[in-house]
Amino acid sequence: MASDRHIKEKEFEEMLRNMDSIIYRICFAFTNRQPDNVDDLYQEITCKLWKGWLGYRGECDLRTWVYRIAYNTAVDDYRARHATDSQRFVPFDDDLSDNLTDEVHEEQVDTLYRLIDRLSDKDKEIVFLYLDQVPEKEIARVIGKSVPAVKQSIYRIKNKLKKQYEKERNKR
Repeated sequence: MASDRHIKEKEFEEMLRNMDSIIYRICFAFTNRQPDNVDDLYQEITCKLWKGWLGYRGECDLRTWVYRIAYNTAVDDYRARHATDSQRFVPFDDDLSDNLTDEVHEEQVDTLYRLIDRLSDKDKEIVFLYLDQVPEKEIARVIGKSVPAVKQSIYRIKNKLKKQYEKERNKR
């Protein structure tokens, strides 16, 4: 019995290493990239993943399972501790952030965080899945839409963000 738990622990550690980028992306997004808050949220997500790990049966894609737990934990954490708007999200569209110099990159990333923050919760969820390169078919399954509807949503969100980004840039 103890060896089974040891095997599960090793599998869990490997899963965390493989899914680190998903978890950290969500942590950064919901904590305004504040190191202490990122660490706290990462730990909370890791605890919830461990609790669920022992019962994970592989009925859905592992990446989707991790994403859902991390996302839901982050939303709960955010709602519990946050009362004001803040910059919480990572850049959505590579077209908007490619070819940036290091000096202006941080400012533009912050602008994109604010823009994504203005999206509806459902659009934010699509953004996260898209950023994590989850296939459109899997996004559709996770959010309960058809694949064509997901494609249309991604297209609409990208255009909306591009327009808002241009407005923000023109204000300066």
